[in-house]
Amino acid sequence: MASIKYTNNAKTTLAADINNSVTSATVTDGSVFPSLSAGEHFYCTFDDGTNNEIVKVTARSSNTLTIVRAQDNTSARAFSSGDKAELRITAVVLEEVSTSTSSWGTNIFAGDGSDTTFTLSQAATNENYLQVFIDGVFQAHNTYSVSGTTLTFATAPANGRVITAYHVEPVNLGTADTITATANNSTDETVYPVFVDGATGTQGLETDTGLTYNPSSGLLTISGELDAGSLDISGDADIDGTLEADAITVNGVTLAETIADTVGAMVSSNTETGIAVSYDDSDNTLDFVIGTLNQDTTGSAATAATVTGAAQSNITSLGTLTTLTVDNVIVNGTTIGHTSDTDLMTLADGVLTVAGEVDATSLDVSGDADIDGTLEADAITVDGTALNEYIADTVGAMVGSNTESGITVAYQDADNTLDFTVGTLNQDTTGSAATLTTARNIGGVSFDGSADITPTTFATASFSGVVTAATSAKITQVALTSSSNAVAWDAAAAANAYHVTTENTTFSAPSNAVEGAIISVELAQGGTARTVAWNTVFEFAASTAPTVTATANKTDIFSFRYNGSVWQEIGRVQNMAQT
Repeated sequence: MASIKYTNNAKTTLAADINNSVTSATVTDGSVFPSLSAGEHFYCTFDDGTNNEIVKVTARSSNTLTIVRAQDNTSARAFSSGDKAELRITAVVLEEVSTSTSSWGTNIFAGDGSDTTFTLSQAATNENYLQVFIDGVFQAHNTYSVSGTTLTFATAPANGRVITAYHVEPVNLGTADTITATANNSTDETVYPVFVDGATGTQGLETDTGLTYNPSSGLLTISGELDAGSLDISGDADIDGTLEADAITVNGVTLAETIADTVGAMVSSNTETGIAVSYDDSDNTLDFVIGTLNQDTTGSAATAATVTGAAQSNITSLGTLTTLTVDNVIVNGTTIGHTSDTDLMTLADGVLTVAGEVDATSLDVSGDADIDGTLEADAITVDGTALNEYIADTVGAMVGSNTESGITVAYQDADNTLDFTVGTLNQDTTGSAATLTTARNIGGVSFDGSADITPTTFATASFSGVVTAATSAKITQVALTSSSNAVAWDAAAAANAYHVTTENTTFSAPSNAVEGAIISVELAQGGTARTVAWNTVFEFAASTAPTVTATANKTDIFSFRYNGSVWQEIGRVQNMAQT
């Protein structure tokens, strides 16, 4: 009887840490392993997810294993509580099973011319597992039968004949949770990934030439169709065929909106002559307005424009396995890859993530395709329509339902062109435009184009460039008065102000302050000198307010500039005579 023992799917974890020299280990559940008698053993694999060690278990007492370290060309290592402890199919197990005497037996008998039955040393389940020879001559299976340990001949072997019975019983090796194959992650060759034909239980391994992988280039090639709920490509997608999609978005924006916005930008930042084109983003239309022309436009004007663009692909995904390593392809949990790139493909709930490049003859995506990089295709179609036709129809719709003034735009679907027709205008545009139909005011002065205007007085004017005065510029002086010992100052209406003192007073914070504004005030003492104070919004050197000249009939002048927060003093002259 063989000394090696094994059970199916024996898996548990270490219940405590071990170092690389101890000869016993405690597991969480020892009952999953075989019970051992004297002289029997089994092999257990410790695995921390990165390293593993095969040990020979010579005894088991409940959850405590007596072990011999570093078996089957592995090294003794330290492991932690919670690391895997599993009975796996390993090389040493297969070697011992192949030499087990329980699967091979030889019996030699002597014929006496009368006995037809002989007793074997071990039971045979079927005569097909016996090889019987009489004096070295092979006996056909229909000349004998077997029941348990009893071998029965149809005719008794002759006296003195040597009967030899070889018994070879097949051995069931159980179920392997993982297998290990030789890695090859550099050779430039085509290999074939292996799949299982079901998700759980005993499964058959399958492969197909339609799905290949090159470990040297990292290229996964699918000759058929990739069928996925959604496809998320973080890099570029190069599609040699046709890209077919129910809808296409660019950076989260629908293709129709992207085209409309692109065309809208083309006419919003361009140079136009004699016509104004505006893009209405709310309904994706282009509005064309013809200006007043300097030539005779009697009759009609026509122009045309055209636009151009099609593609698709397909793939399929299959089964699941705990861990599968075949040649240099590894299937482990949610990842598929090879020994130098184990997470080339990652599987999640409804998502397949490919870290490298997907090379497929065709690609069929039933949901959305989110491409962060560049989409390169020989042709693109949208819902079965070529991209050039889709763009032409989109632009045609933009001018087909828009608002037009003085011009008619028609889309010709047959040849994908736009026809522009300028209508008969309501004014005579022969020659040059000399006058305005409706006069307009410029700075309060009416202007109809019949003569030049000379601005004299502007209520309000704003100049963005340099203003040059041929003679001099004057800001009208405005008087400020004090009431209840306070002076109110409007910075916009009285930028050049003067105040004759009538009582002791304080200058309040100026109203209508605008950043960058400059104001000044002349303080003239009357026959009786008065005191003058300042609101804290006025900022002086060293934050110290000046003392106004307290002499009758004397004048001080102060200038300020507003910085958006305070009025900073920029000029001061004091104690000047008034005459």
